[in-house]
Amino acid sequence: MILSRQIRHASLMYNLAGIFELKISRNSGAVEKEKSYFIGLLASILIILNTFWWFMLMLGLGILKAVLPFSSVLSRLNHGLDKTLNGWVGGTKKIASLLNLSTLKIEYDDTTIFDTRNWYIVICNHQSWADILILQSIFWGKIPPLKFFAKKQLLWVPLLGTAMWLQGFPYMTRPSAKKLAANPELAGQDTENTRKACYQFGTRPTTVLNFLEGTRFTAQKHTKSDSNFTYLLNPKTGGFGIVSEYLGDKIYKVIDVTIVYPDGVPDFFSYLSGQCKSVFINVTSRDLPKQLAGTEVNESGIYRTELRDWINTNWQAKDALLQTFYAKNKSLNQPLKSRPENLQG
Repeated sequence: MILSRQIRHASLMYNLAGIFELKISRNSGAVEKEKSYFIGLLASILIILNTFWWFMLMLGLGILKAVLPFSSVLSRLNHGLDKTLNGWVGGTKKIASLLNLSTLKIEYDDTTIFDTRNWYIVICNHQSWADILILQSIFWGKIPPLKFFAKKQLLWVPLLGTAMWLQGFPYMTRPSAKKLAANPELAGQDTENTRKACYQFGTRPTTVLNFLEGTRFTAQKHTKSDSNFTYLLNPKTGGFGIVSEYLGDKIYKVIDVTIVYPDGVPDFFSYLSGQCKSVFINVTSRDLPKQLAGTEVNESGIYRTELRDWINTNWQAKDALLQTFYAKNKSLNQPLKSRPENLQG
């Protein structure tokens, strides 16, 4: 009788302990979720404040450029604009570090040499808006500030759109086939915008960031595009060709970056929330073939083919690097086995 009571008592205590542990576990999960949301909100506010501060300085310099269009003055004002861009990136990098948003594990090749006095082209696989923050962060203070091809719709984003316009980022309209059929003159608009931007880039050391895939990778896009690669979309050569044409011999190195998100590709807020615990990054320096530097690649069938072959060779090496990485880390979220947006809230 006494033993039976003791067993029932022990069973009751065990069940209560289990319920208590479950409650703690659930509360812990809720607390962790609230903590991530708070970190994301705090990071967003701090980045907005940082953006507003540097935007006001950019706007002031932009106004001076409009009222003082003299070459000697414009040179100094453009240098000042580069300083403000560097300041914004430095502030954002500091915010990410203070909030410990993610651990960046970077692997450099032995030939990588950085110099803020040279011109660079950075190419990278594209999966998330977080790519841009990460690239700006790892190259901050090492090479000139990154400037990249942006969709024209970004012009309407408060502060950011105007800031990018003031900094001379080339905007792409990417008209649909239907619009091109109705207005054939739109076909050369993106090319002309890129040429104008590259002319300005040539006046002072600049780093041009080019996502060769032209869009963010998703499994759906990968299937739809009938990609020749396992973890990448097919690269596009048009923008790269124009940059290499106009910057020519000034291009010191092409920096090839490969980004891997081992916890799954985050959306922007998930990254700011600290949910992307680590990011693996490989940085490889490449020399642009001399015959392609300063050449009107897009106007020559021979050079266009040569550029496409060179880029495809590098893209194959990048794909092989990703295949090796995932083969060694089979437990990780591979882009083709789960939705690339698997960290979205």
